[in-house]
Amino acid sequence: MSADFFDALARAERLPTGRRRGDRFFAVREVFRGLDVRDRTVLDVGGGAGSLSFYAAALGAREVVCLEPAAAGSAGDIRARFEHLGALTGLADRVRHDPTPIQSYAPGRTFDLVLSQNSINHMDEAACIDLQRSPEARARYQHIFSQLAALTAPGGRLVLSDCSSSALWPTLGIRSPLAPKLAWHKHQPPEVWSELAVEAGFRQDDLRWSTPRSLRTAGRVLLSNRPFAWMTTAHFVLEFSRT
Repeated sequence: MSADFFDALARAERLPTGRRRGDRFFAVREVFRGLDVRDRTVLDVGGGAGSLSFYAAALGAREVVCLEPAAAGSAGDIRARFEHLGALTGLADRVRHDPTPIQSYAPGRTFDLVLSQNSINHMDEAACIDLQRSPEARARYQHIFSQLAALTAPGGRLVLSDCSSSALWPTLGIRSPLAPKLAWHKHQPPEVWSELAVEAGFRQDDLRWSTPRSLRTAGRVLLSNRPFAWMTTAHFVLEFSRT
């Protein structure tokens, strides 16, 4: 990926630039590892200001929809940041912002690839907290996954990432020095999401555990496993196929 793209992304996201500009977006690149998005249609659910969406377009996606309901609410600068990023990258013609919540998004079409990077728990935070103990909360997330399935073309892919609530720091009841602002009770283990996805008509293809971006590729090769993730950020990436 061109260094110019990462420079544009860093400016739009108000991050400092530096020699290792690509490493700053290691987590973004990890979401797309092994995926071919060339000439594909992509739906980025909870895509914020569009970093992942524009990255997909830069990889050759034909059309990308960045679904971010916060753009219609209090986070008023999200749309401005999205438009700024589109201008900086020159990819605005292939990426569109939509503020509709996933629960009511009905475009009358499907997508080859549906993405949810660190957003699955935010689609219904109250239900996510009670997901394993409340039938009502589970039913609300069953509806969300039914929506995701309806939006994924037959044979298409769903890729979601998040942090697992099963980790060292919430177990000890202390704040993680690696993610001090993470509200662990608003997250779920990957098995919970996988079960809901399979019920909705997906097949799980992969579960991989993330490593801190400071460790880069060497860390991924040597330490991408559940025990190490449990002691760090407990971040994972799940990949599914639409059956």
